[in-house]
Amino acid sequence: MTMMRKKFFVSKFAFLNWKTTLTRKTLVALLE
Repeated sequence: MTMMRKKFFVSKFAFLNWKTTLTRKTLVALLE
């Protein structure tokens, strides 16, 4: 795997992880 591809996949995964965390926090805030 090339360096650029690795960087792209890592950033994509980090973005999805951040979005999931944000969504979960929003749901918790709405349910409280």
